[in-house]
Amino acid sequence: TLRENLSFGRKNLGEQDWARALHAACLDEDLAQMRAGLDTEIGERGVSLSGGQKQRISLARCVLQNPQLVYLDDPLSAVDPRTEALLMERLILGEWKDKTRITVTHRLEHLEHFDRILFLSGGEVKGLGSVEELMAFSPEFQDFIKDHAAAESAEFDTGESQKTDTTDE
Repeated sequence: TLRENLSFGRKNLGEQDWARALHAACLDEDLAQMRAGLDTEIGERGVSLSGGQKQRISLARCVLQNPQLVYLDDPLSAVDPRTEALLMERLILGEWKDKTRITVTHRLEHLEHFDRILFLSGGEVKGLGSVEELMAFSPEFQDFIKDHAAAESAEFDTGESQKTDTTDE
């Protein structure tokens, strides 16, 4: 069940724990649509879930584990832009604001919220610092940001939208 998956290794979770984790991981609306709520059977390896739901369930499980260090490997890759913004607000910058967060991402929209950025290109470190520092002192980072902005502009101009998991909206 969803409850068993989320509580992996944890016992005696209270309603507040569940509510906090589900809200932070943007699962409240999904749960409201599931007939059996937390007792919904999700199938072997979550076969009945979308990619975005699986990703957010992993994030909620992490909230329930309450670690001091959180390593996130592209945590926003399978969600739509609305959910991405909510996860940043509620979880990464909210619930985990006092935790050490190491985040690997290809999404650039939220870089200004991170204290330190390690910029890699071609397998090599090309810069380390805040967005402002990298923009001031790393020509490779400057070029990367310009190329990203140009690609997004071209995507917008041609009417193509960012790939999203529409089953997660």
